[in-house]
Amino acid sequence: MCNPTITSPFRLAPGSVVMLAAFRYGFARVGAAILFLHDVTDLPIDAIRLCQALGWDRALYASVIATLLSWAALRLYVFPRYLVGSALFETGHLRETLDFMGTPALAVAYFLYVGPLVTLAGLHYYWFIFLLRKTARQLGFVRKAE
Repeated sequence: MCNPTITSPFRLAPGSVVMLAAFRYGFARVGAAILFLHDVTDLPIDAIRLCQALGWDRALYASVIATLLSWAALRLYVFPRYLVGSALFETGHLRETLDFMGTPALAVAYFLYVGPLVTLAGLHYYWFIFLLRKTARQLGFVRKAE
């Protein structure tokens, strides 16, 4: 059994394969932007965990506010507007670059490129609602179902 606190090479392999494929086929800028956006919004979440472990209540509240604001700004606005929108509407140049593939293969490649981004954008909205509910429950605005 693998210890979840230790990073194993098997957990890193899929991400490495995706990053190498993105770099090889010219999608490195989009991949780097997505990684940056997710890493920036994960910092306040890590601060929440740290503040909970140390028992710092004021810093915990500030971290929760920072998490909600960073998610709203970056994952709910910047990600769909600039990254997914760019992938949906500004990829016409790929037809000329990848014309050797043919139209059916190009359509499949486009779906494999845009489909996960749209799915991830939808998951961001779902997770943000989850974060809001959890925050409201912790602050006492909503009672737990018994």
